[in-house]
Amino acid sequence: MFRRSLVRLLAAVLVIAATVGCTSTVAGTPTTGSASAQDPVAWIDTVCGGLVPFGDAVTAVPNLDRGNLAAARRDTSAYLSKILASLDSGLSALDAAGPSPIDGGEALVTKVQTTITKLRSDLAAQKTRLDAVDPNDPVALGTLFIEIGTTLQKFSQDDPTTALRTNAKLRDAASQSSNCRKLNGLTVDSTGAPLPIPTTTR
Repeated sequence: MFRRSLVRLLAAVLVIAATVGCTSTVAGTPTTGSASAQDPVAWIDTVCGGLVPFGDAVTAVPNLDRGNLAAARRDTSAYLSKILASLDSGLSALDAAGPSPIDGGEALVTKVQTTITKLRSDLAAQKTRLDAVDPNDPVALGTLFIEIGTTLQKFSQDDPTTALRTNAKLRDAASQSSNCRKLNGLTVDSTGAPLPIPTTTR
């Protein structure tokens, strides 16, 4: 669900990193139990609803100015702050979803929780380093841009929501969920046009 948006984000941060002259390369869990009596569509709608704020945050890519590295650092830091806040709210929502009435649902939630907890930890550490880096040091700044892009790219490749497509019962419930449909459509705006790829000014 997130792959298309994050690949475009990665392209944007790599443009910034190349421009600033960086030449380096960058190296609470639900328990399994019997299905509850909760409505499957309502349950999966809660799960997807917990991820919608993250989808909104990660697709709101800033238009980074490669001619102003201090501004690029500031805007990227603000962008990461929004992502981190959305991950916190997402984890809370997943905890509140309760037992899954769908076979495979709790495994899905566990995978999502594990993956986004790791993503949050990595991005928080990178944001701390980004806030401390000297914006007049293009190599250090460029390296961090690459690391951030790589972290998001790995998340997109490890997409923890794949069970919504591969598990027939989850897929059927998700197809009836407004939040799951919204999550799957976050790479387009309200007109149906692609979201703008972040650009840089000369």
